[in-house]
Amino acid sequence: MRRLVGGLLLATILTGCASIRTWSYTPETRSATDPLANVSVIVLPFEDRRLNENSNLIFIYLIPLVPFGWATYHTPEGVQMHVNSGLWQFRPADDFARAVAQEVDNARIFRETFVGNRASDADYVLLGEITSTKYEGKIISYGLSVYGPLLWFFGLPASTTSNELTLTLKLAKNPSAPAIWTHTIRGETSAVSWIYALQPDFTYDQLLKQGLREAMTSLAATARTLK
Repeated sequence: MRRLVGGLLLATILTGCASIRTWSYTPETRSATDPLANVSVIVLPFEDRRLNENSNLIFIYLIPLVPFGWATYHTPEGVQMHVNSGLWQFRPADDFARAVAQEVDNARIFRETFVGNRASDADYVLLGEITSTKYEGKIISYGLSVYGPLLWFFGLPASTTSNELTLTLKLAKNPSAPAIWTHTIRGETSAVSWIYALQPDFTYDQLLKQGLREAMTSLAATARTLK
């Protein structure tokens, strides 16, 4: 009985029921250079084009001979439990838009770049379309049901997680005009966790940061052609 209770307790700890993850993004330091284009750009809330499908079979690991329980979330911010964490305070359409606006403004690509809802408030609009924030996670029980977590103490992996981000950015005179610049950000992270070293299972801020490095270079080249 003690082993049963212990196994369930460890699995509960691993799923992070009390561990909240919050979106946090730190842009690059603001450049002291003059803007590349003397125009204003407004970043509208991004369009959400993701699949509206979430599947949680994490606790299937309790079935004997089943090697792991798993979850696949296409809108991971909408669920209460993730493999290594609990609730996420994450609003992709708004959080991504603010982060992109901060990066572009700090890079001094345009005279000013800001978030808003009215395209007419600026010379150009920067649009975003989110097509994937897929999350996958597994709790590994090695087919031993509730006794599987006991193996974690001996150094066997306890879980695996992955995040996927696909996001397309567009610059145009207005939302209905043809895009004069487009760039797609694609990235993925994955991690293996041990009971003594649980890895973050929320890395969308890192994926966006990595993808924006190339995007800023491309956008700057286009900005030099604007008047």
